[in-house]
Amino acid sequence: MISKKLKLAIIDDGININRYSIGELEYDVEVTYNLKIRKVNSIDSFDSSHGTTCAAIIKKIAPNANLSSVKIINNETYKSTAAQLVKSIEWCVDKKIDIVNLSLGTIDYRDFEPIREVVNYATKNGLIIVAAGNNNVGYTCPASLSNVIGVKCDINSKISLDECEYAYDLYSPDGIEINAHSIDEITNYKGEVKKILKCNSFATPFITASVYNIMCRQINNNIVNVKRELMKRAVNFALGRDNYFFSKNIDWIDKAILFSANKEDENIISSYCNIVEKVNLKGIDIKDKLRNLIRYIKYNITMMKVIDTIIILMEHYSITKFQEDIFKLIAYLNCYGKNLIIIDNGENELELSKLKNTIGTKIWHQSLYKNIKRKISNNKNSPLIVIYDFVGNLSSIVAIGLKKLFQANGYYCVAGTNEVKGIIYGLEYVPVDRLGMITNNIYNEDIYIYCVNNLRCEVDLQPDVTVIIESEKSIIELDVSIALNENIIFVNENVDLNKLYNDIFNLFEE
Repeated sequence: MISKKLKLAIIDDGININRYSIGELEYDVEVTYNLKIRKVNSIDSFDSSHGTTCAAIIKKIAPNANLSSVKIINNETYKSTAAQLVKSIEWCVDKKIDIVNLSLGTIDYRDFEPIREVVNYATKNGLIIVAAGNNNVGYTCPASLSNVIGVKCDINSKISLDECEYAYDLYSPDGIEINAHSIDEITNYKGEVKKILKCNSFATPFITASVYNIMCRQINNNIVNVKRELMKRAVNFALGRDNYFFSKNIDWIDKAILFSANKEDENIISSYCNIVEKVNLKGIDIKDKLRNLIRYIKYNITMMKVIDTIIILMEHYSITKFQEDIFKLIAYLNCYGKNLIIIDNGENELELSKLKNTIGTKIWHQSLYKNIKRKISNNKNSPLIVIYDFVGNLSSIVAIGLKKLFQANGYYCVAGTNEVKGIIYGLEYVPVDRLGMITNNIYNEDIYIYCVNNLRCEVDLQPDVTVIIESEKSIIELDVSIALNENIIFVNENVDLNKLYNDIFNLFEE
């Protein structure tokens, strides 16, 4: 059995080492408001603090943990900035910290992108981050990110949990997979027993300590394998799912190669990631194309060192029909530590449970969405814009453009689509049979935009504004349910985004 001592940092409001006999800290630093890093010297080591309680919980479960404190929370406002959080994570990478406990996060969309970027940077450098979800709102950054172990307490859990137990939800709608019941009490230096409040921020250090104990006993400690080991130890773990890993979002992506079967796909421009190369796959059939893809990877080692993700875009084909070929590709990508996105016609499920070897590759395919269970509600508070695309290739571009304009004017806008390749543009994939993903306010957004591209499907939504993208060369016969909506805006393929934004905004103000 492997046993090693790892470095664990608590990013919080500081740690007072004597209150709970925590022991010496390897580092005790503060990231100031102006992003200067300095040693912490003026703390009463017997005082209570949030970070001190987190440290006590960790030490009770992982007594050998080598702790450090990174203070970013202001003692008066009890807040910090996203820039301080980013700086503190960068500092942890520089100091080769192995695990970070973050009993904090943000629901401000303006903070999301810099935090996503630093989390992905940290993950590539081997740092495992455990973070608390917001106590009131679903989506929280960084807890909801794929490269983070997100934690909530078990107050609203459907599974009854005892002390030091947790449940693992692989298909959590908000991306936060763990519901945990932390330790119930700790004892201070006076011998006084303190009851631990049931909240996300104190459930998180329990999971952080559990992660520490897992990582001390295994070699390959990438984020996927650590999550898999956590899943195995959950009270609701089911045998046969130990090799199964699903990413709801592709927020891990930074640089990618796009492989496609259609020449026209080479025109795709992603605002979400850097597609460093686009390759048109040749071959007489799908198996031949997949063989050529693997051959390309083998002979382009330099390119493989640059990218983190392979995207296969063949939306008119059933790639996942060839499971064994896909598994060979996954095994090959695993050797390089690369991830995989497959976009095909979705006719066949990608059966990841049949993978024989443990993998560290993150995988995205639309068939995995059938497992997401979200209670559908019609009590959506934010305005809904639905875009019907009769041209066939514009809605994603229009939605992203509108999203940027809304956010530039201070509105938190989320955009989704029923078109699978919309994820490459940065849209949330929401299948028509999972429209509850829109109506449950997971993001607590100000505005939601939903794109409908397959016009043969039935969409049961009541939008506040409907946008029809039509071709100047065709005559559109609208469905009665669409035509009855008074707030309809018609645009063509030469749509002026600024004008469309103003037209929508004017309808909201009426």
